[in-house]
Amino acid sequence: MLNLHTAWERLAQDVRQALRALRKTPGFTLVVMATLAVGLGMNTAVFSIVNAVMLRSLPYRQPDRLVSLWEEVTKRQDMGTFNSSGQNLGGAGSRQRTTVAPANLVDYRKGTNAFETLAGVEARQMNLTGNGSPERLPGEGVTAQYFSVLGVTPEIGRTFTAEEDRPEANAVAVVSHDFWQRRLGGDTAVLNRTLMLDDRVYQVIGVMPRGFQAATQFGQIAPVEFFVPAAYSKQLLGSHGDHEIGVVGRLKNGVSLRTAQEQLDAVSAALEKQYRETNLGVHARISPLRDDLVQNVKDSLRALWGASGLIVLITCVNVANLLLVRAVGRRESCGSSWRKVWYWRRPDAPREFCSGEFSCVPWWRPRRRVSRD
Repeated sequence: MLNLHTAWERLAQDVRQALRALRKTPGFTLVVMATLAVGLGMNTAVFSIVNAVMLRSLPYRQPDRLVSLWEEVTKRQDMGTFNSSGQNLGGAGSRQRTTVAPANLVDYRKGTNAFETLAGVEARQMNLTGNGSPERLPGEGVTAQYFSVLGVTPEIGRTFTAEEDRPEANAVAVVSHDFWQRRLGGDTAVLNRTLMLDDRVYQVIGVMPRGFQAATQFGQIAPVEFFVPAAYSKQLLGSHGDHEIGVVGRLKNGVSLRTAQEQLDAVSAALEKQYRETNLGVHARISPLRDDLVQNVKDSLRALWGASGLIVLITCVNVANLLLVRAVGRRESCGSSWRKVWYWRRPDAPREFCSGEFSCVPWWRPRRRVSRD
């Protein structure tokens, strides 16, 4: 107990001595603090990005049940019957990866029972006019099941119904919380407002919660501002060769990823036999949604994380150099008085040196007296 008390006393003494030394050299103290602040600040910023993208789970309900679905083409297709466009949600899978045909999505829903539901999603850019200055807005065209798959509900209003997810239905839109605040002024009567998107009038039916992130937003700088029904045409739903959407799904409780993949393999084989001109060598693939979304940026983030470690190392080296320069300068100015020399012979002098109070060490050792008797 006595040793512990003595250790705390010595620690407190060291801290007081270090603070006195810092107060005596304010310029040196400010330089060291600024160096540490820049280095650690940059490292904290990088870690925040890595944590948000790679370490933290997706901001949805039961994110471990969410999957991403795409198609892979293992045989060369006739360009007259096969078309691939749109943007992939992520980067998992092989080089043969392509977007999903809406017509195939219908069959995946009907031919499997491993999913609560599957939803189509595609990135869209639309021009906003008639409400302040014109603006090009990033958004999503999604099927009616999209929000239930992600497990989110709007803060105000509602989302789409199946009847509204048709080409002939009235145009409706759900907006992001930021867009509601920025362009609609946080109007509580927003459900009575309309938007002019690509010269078409859309009725606002809902506002998403603050901080909601859309599936196509990961890895993108611009936030998603609106959601409109995908409303696939009859022609598109009848063409198995037009691949242009991403698909997200939610596994049923107790269903494994392997079981769902086996069911999709069976549906893909059936479609390959039924539609040989468009589905020959086309197979559905799934992976956890989080793994798919971060795949495109995983290597870049790892490199960034490694660079942040180098920044911390460089910061420490810079501070060590500053301390070394200060130590050399103080050593030259220490002098050789017996009082200073005897101070460095005290048992606690090395500890005070490490604490930062002193930065010079006289290279002196008292000689033994040799008796001539």
